[in-house]
Amino acid sequence: MVDTSPANLQDFDEPTFETLETQIDRVYAAFEREETPLDKHVYLRGLQDDNEVLFYALLVRHLFELMPMIYTPVVGDACKKIQ
Repeated sequence: MVDTSPANLQDFDEPTFETLETQIDRVYAAFEREETPLDKHVYLRGLQDDNEVLFYALLVRHLFELMPMIYTPVVGDACKKIQ
């Protein structure tokens, strides 16, 4: 049985809520820290798997910058490396 008394729960942080705009800013900053186009592509695909709504919101806001990362030529480069 799990102890859910207030004394046992005091170490947990209160849940935080971020607006979609704040989440977009956060994931875009993480995206920018990726070094190579392939790393950026992998990051975006992971985001799409984890949170599709956030992925598409990010894509809408930064469409022209992100499109090459999720489509050719980066995908072509990834395919070449797999072969």
